[in-house]
Formats: sequence, structure tokens, C-alpha cells
Amino acid sequence: MRIMLQMLPRDGTAGMATPLNQDRLPRRVRAKYLKPSLLGCILVLIVTALQVAAASYVSYYVLKGQLQSGADGQTAKVLAAPVTQDVNKCITRWTSAHLSDQETRGEEVVLAWETEVGQVFTGNCTAYNQKSLEIIKPGVYFIYFQVMFHESGSNVTFVMDFNGVKKVQNSQQVLEKGSKAVFFGSTYKLSEGTKIFVKSNPKHMLLRESETFIGLFEI
Repeated sequence: MRIMLQMLPRDGTAGMATPLNQDRLPRRVRAKYLKPSLLGCILVLIVTALQVAAASYVSYYVLKGQLQSGADGQTAKVLAAPVTQDVNKCITRWTSAHLSDQETRGEEVVLAWETEVGQVFTGNCTAYNQKSLEIIKPGVYFIYFQVMFHESGSNVTFVMDFNGVKKVQNSQQVLEKGSKAVFFGSTYKLSEGTKIFVKSNPKHMLLRESETFIGLFEI
């Protein structure tokens, strides 16, 4: 017959539960306690990620459907609109006439233009009238010209004349030696009968098509 003896603590706290201190437990025992909590956190993260992905997926397709339904109407309008090109816009470009047609007395004169030979063309809104570019169709035009020089001391004057009322604009003088160009371009609303002149000294000018020219196009 064996006698079972129960060892009592010295402080007499028999039968009382003592708190578990995990830091004093062996590594294997601690892993046993930590695994369930770690797995739980991982499951929570997975479930949360799936919910976010599902919500994003649904929101994307709902928004896509709304945008597509709204854009279809606009797209239909754009596709239904005819593609047109206004071929009635006027374009004119003339080049400087040859020196034999210019006054060469060493003074500023109204320049003559070549309207038939070379890379030139005349639109249905302009006419060549006594060295001027005359507007025969009222409208808004961008007017430009270039005068290139091979000597210094030359000036260019741009004149618009409508029924005797003149608008004059002078360029700065070309002071340095060598080939220098004066270029001008601006937009104007012009009435029928407006005449456009360019004045300079032909003796100092370079007269090739790419050097001295005048032109306009309708806006």
C-alpha cells in the first residue's frame, strides 16, 4: 500500500493557481502558445485584403459603366459631326520683282512684286494694284513680309492705306554689315479696298524668292 504525499508550499497556498510567466517557459512551450495568435492575425489580414479587393473591383466596374454611358453620347456626337475643311480661305504669296523693275536711285521706294513667275500664288481675296497688295474680300488676315539686305543703312516701311487713311509702321535700320533681314507679321481685320505697300531701298536688297517676299492668309 503506497501512501501519496502532497507537497505543500511553505507559504501555505495549497490549491491556488499561480500566474504563468511565458518568459520563463522553454522555447518549444512558448511557440505552442504563440502559434494560435499569429495564425489568427494572418487570417484577419487575409480576410481584410480580400474585402478591400472586392470593394475596389465592384467600384471600378460601376464607375466604368457610368463613364461609358456618359461618354457614349458625346462620342456619338463627335462621330456624327462631319469633318469639314474650309477650302475658301485665301492665301497669297508674292516675291520681290527683279531689279530691272525697281527704281534704283538709292532712295526708299514702293517695292514691286512678282505675282506670276516662280513660287508665287494669288488667292481670291487679293489683287495686285500698282505695286500694292489690294484686299478685294473683307476679312481677318495675317499679313507678313520679309526684306533681306546685303548692305547697311536700309529701312523698311509698312503702309496700309484705306480710302486715304494710312497706317504706317517703320522698321529699325540695318546698321551692321552683312546680310540682314527685316521680318514683320501681324493680324488685321481689313475692309475691301485696303491697299498694302512695302517701301525700302532696292539697291541694298537681296531679291531671291527666299529672301524678299510678301504674303497673307485668311483666318
